[in-house]
Amino acid sequence: MNKWVKRFEEIMSIPRPSGKEEKIADYLCDFARKNKLKRFRDELNNVIIKKDNGSQETIILQAHTDMVCVADKGMIHNFNEQGINWVVEDGFIRAKGTTLGADNGIGMAVILALLEEDVQGMPNIEAVFTVQEETTMAGAKALDYSKLEGKTLLSLDGDREGVLEVSSAGICDLLFEKKLKEIKQKDGTSVYSVEISNLIGGHSGEDINKKRYNAIEILGKILKEINPVGIVSIFGGERSNVIPSTASCEFVSEKSMGEISFICSKFRELEEENGNHPTILASKLEDRKWVIYDEDEMVSFINNFEHGVLRFVDGNQPITSENMGILRLSDGKIKIRASLRSSDKGDEEKQLKLLKALGKIHGFSFELLCQNPFFECKGSSKLRDSLKFVYEKLYQKQVREKHIHAGLEGGVFAENIEDLDVCVAAADIYDLHSTKERVDIASVERTYEWVKQALINFAKEKLM
Repeated sequence: MNKWVKRFEEIMSIPRPSGKEEKIADYLCDFARKNKLKRFRDELNNVIIKKDNGSQETIILQAHTDMVCVADKGMIHNFNEQGINWVVEDGFIRAKGTTLGADNGIGMAVILALLEEDVQGMPNIEAVFTVQEETTMAGAKALDYSKLEGKTLLSLDGDREGVLEVSSAGICDLLFEKKLKEIKQKDGTSVYSVEISNLIGGHSGEDINKKRYNAIEILGKILKEINPVGIVSIFGGERSNVIPSTASCEFVSEKSMGEISFICSKFRELEEENGNHPTILASKLEDRKWVIYDEDEMVSFINNFEHGVLRFVDGNQPITSENMGILRLSDGKIKIRASLRSSDKGDEEKQLKLLKALGKIHGFSFELLCQNPFFECKGSSKLRDSLKFVYEKLYQKQVREKHIHAGLEGGVFAENIEDLDVCVAAADIYDLHSTKERVDIASVERTYEWVKQALINFAKEKLM
């Protein structure tokens, strides 16, 4: 096996949650020192490592150093202090009860192995390791681009072998807030609970065009039919960039338990992909003194928000979409986090104005927390041609080009480096951001050889 295996083992032993990348930056700088390579490190712990191979071509290889930190229910794991416990099973590397960090630890390991290996004919390499990709992309935004000379970027932050991601969507992270008025419970009313679960959920970019329902959207529709006279609590989703699979609300209504149950029953018939149906539980809560708030157009706001894909191109490729990912009532204040994705600047600006206006109509403040750019597919690309030619030559399979509806750091790089050519390649990594995350060892072996030979081919004056 290649040296990437050893490097990945070392990477897994290092704690590296977003915002806590000091230790992995230490490791990268130590690697550069031992291999007598030029290195730069900034205050955020971005690291650039350069290797001059005496070539006329220069390639930027990029990966991010942070990982999503999730553990199984009941498992205690301190991601700030502990590395990942892992195991090899059936040709896969997987973690024991936590996320693995193959996203983007495999990308880092492949780049380090390429830097370490003495290969004739390679282009000059500028290896860039960025921080906080999984949260704000603060690393890519703060990077000193004057340190880079390359005009071609190969990111190793994908998840499928033989697939080139050749364009991305921009993403805006949005916050809506509103203070609710406390009210008294009216006579002839009762407090009920509705809980929605068992939805598939998924990534708000990659899965937004699939038949997957948003639990907050369903809850909003149920509440619209119930027309509550007040709410006690409301909860939905975990992250703004994830399609919520669960949502719940405790509310006050003049309706009977039978009427509430009938309304809920209509939504149990919704069918997702693979025949999945939501679980919707309704119950009447015991009489006691509740803290109740006037829902004050919250339900209308949820229903008037445009959930899902707003515009497609070429049949099923999303151009612009919206996802309401987090809904909370805390200390009398409603907080809603949502994401807007688009690969069309005009669409993005139009929707931001509409969302701000929608919030204002329903009494919500609006804040744009984060705005990350997209990158477009170049008409011609020497790197793309080399990757496609070499993969087919090595494995007798054609590379598939993919336009993805997700935010990638390549968009930030393209915004800072004029006329940058961007491609994203990777090995097979499954169930990212979950405790089921696993990487196919044989696929990484193939991908390593593919990237290495494609770079050699790229460095030639004329592509073979």
